[in-house]
Amino acid sequence: MKNHRKTIICLLISILTLLVYWQVQDHAFINFDDDLYILNNPNIKNGLTIQSIKWAFTNFYAGFWFPITWLSHIADYTLYGLNPKGHHFNNLLFHIVNSILLFLIFYRTTGRLWRSSFVAVLFAVHPLNVEPVAWIASRKDVLSTFFWMLTILLYIYYTERPNLKRYIPVFASFLLGLMSKPMVMTLPFVFIILDFWPLQRLRMNNFSTNRSPHIQSTCPKDMAPKTTHVIYEKIPLVALSIVSGFIAYYAEKEVGALPSLTSYPFDIRLANTVVSYAAYIAKMFWPLHLAIFYPHPGMPQWSHILTSILILFLISFFAIKSYKIHPYFLAGWLWFLGALIPVIGLVQIGTHAMADRYTYVPLIGLFIIIAWGIPELLKRLPHRNVILSISGAIIILLSMAATWKQVQYWQNGITIFSHSLAETKDNYLMHYNLGYELSLKGRLDEAIYHFSEAIRIKPDYEDAHNNLGVILAQGNNMDEAISHFLKVLEKNPNNAAACNNLEVALSQLNEINKKISFMLQAENIQTDHPETYYALGVILENQGRFDMAIPHFSKAIRIKPNYAEAYNNMGSLYAKMGDLNKAVSFIEKAIKIKPDFAEAYYNLGIILSLQGNNQEALNKYSQAIQLKPDYKEAQHNLQIIKQKLGQ
Repeated sequence: MKNHRKTIICLLISILTLLVYWQVQDHAFINFDDDLYILNNPNIKNGLTIQSIKWAFTNFYAGFWFPITWLSHIADYTLYGLNPKGHHFNNLLFHIVNSILLFLIFYRTTGRLWRSSFVAVLFAVHPLNVEPVAWIASRKDVLSTFFWMLTILLYIYYTERPNLKRYIPVFASFLLGLMSKPMVMTLPFVFIILDFWPLQRLRMNNFSTNRSPHIQSTCPKDMAPKTTHVIYEKIPLVALSIVSGFIAYYAEKEVGALPSLTSYPFDIRLANTVVSYAAYIAKMFWPLHLAIFYPHPGMPQWSHILTSILILFLISFFAIKSYKIHPYFLAGWLWFLGALIPVIGLVQIGTHAMADRYTYVPLIGLFIIIAWGIPELLKRLPHRNVILSISGAIIILLSMAATWKQVQYWQNGITIFSHSLAETKDNYLMHYNLGYELSLKGRLDEAIYHFSEAIRIKPDYEDAHNNLGVILAQGNNMDEAISHFLKVLEKNPNNAAACNNLEVALSQLNEINKKISFMLQAENIQTDHPETYYALGVILENQGRFDMAIPHFSKAIRIKPNYAEAYNNMGSLYAKMGDLNKAVSFIEKAIKIKPDFAEAYYNLGIILSLQGNNQEALNKYSQAIQLKPDYKEAQHNLQIIKQKLGQ
């Protein structure tokens, strides 16, 4: 048993993790990043090819540069297609491996079997770690953590006999981690923490700790590396981190995922940082009110800010004060603080205040404090080992029960979005996402409620206005639908979906006065979107308001010089107004731009026929039918022309 206890612990970690997460294989994709990364991502659906590999390394799709993560998704799609079972299983597999590697890291460096086991098991079954495992789109978290753990193991191997041959694998593994998710950039900082404790390569006076006999034999006190060497050896890794940080910043900026300082001033970011640190600690001890999205509250309440500052100050004070006696406490605390820095909110990404997945690696620092601190605290207690064993078992069982329940909320979009709404306040994004899911299921009344709630919380929410308008239009409530499309265009005149929906809704509105009223509102929206002007021109043309329609088609052509449809409509308008020569020139321009434009050939045939050029008209009708064989109008006119020509 003693010789095989590492193997037994690894098996136990695997079994406990499988027990709480096995149900995840029956869960569906979620229309929240799963659609962006996989379901609607054409770049991963060609399998592992030269083209897809090149795409993975050369794109900033979705605001990220993580080619290794993209390759893992491409491989999953190649193996499983759009069956979520395989995608979920691989997330779970990475989580199990990460937990085992975590155990091996601390057992190898400290020699403490049960403390290392407790850290690993708590990591494996803690409810706060459900999100990275149960969410397919969070593959980047479990995959980058795999390289995080692997790099630490390689680093430990390097520290036993530092040389270039052992350093290169550390560098390579770290690079793969950065290419899985840039949050790994804090790892060189964690190496310095490990050098302090438990590796004792940095000697800050003499303190007592427990290390594995293997580490003691390879790094005795009189042969410890110089502090300068310990720092210098991190420089290449820090350089990689800096480059990765710049790439990540540029990628997020490219897709507009970095709100300006106007939206989130630095004082708000700093306050949210402090409150988030304290909130993560609270959720570690009491993992309730977990959600897939926490809306940013703006400036937190001062009571929360001051309480958070006090908590962080007291813990930091104790960690620094006791580092000689309890070095693990300072090491664990710095691990927690440092690993969270890239995502704590100082650089705001998106509109969320915090995220459970961000704690996947940082929480290990707090687990270290608990696993080493509680036994130290109770070292004089009678029957300490029995009490610790029972307490540890209870904590793990409670965590497993809570995790099992939390995993159930991830069955599908409706379950996770509903749960997140129940656990948060004024969560506009969850109202919108739930409304979208319900609309896909045909539950339109419920969808209308949630879209309306999203708009109540965030009045300028374009997607909510647009989708609510679509549902209202489907229910023939055109007035309200059009008003929502117009609200979108007032904020973003170039919203293509709203432009298209407005065109369709206006064309279906029967009351002329209302139609004109809405059109006048739309005309006041200054847009660079040619389709908006084209849509208004079509409506005015259908109403016989030719003099008003022409300027709109002209604006569309000015913005989009190769807009064949607008040229065709301009020609049609001039034909109706009797200016046949102008009509011919515009329609010929449309055909030049778009040679397969059957409708333009048909319109040109009509004009040529009106000019008495029946033979040319016959040719144009024939070309229209050749391009569009079921073109009944062209077929009808062709027969009339043939009769005139006696054919």
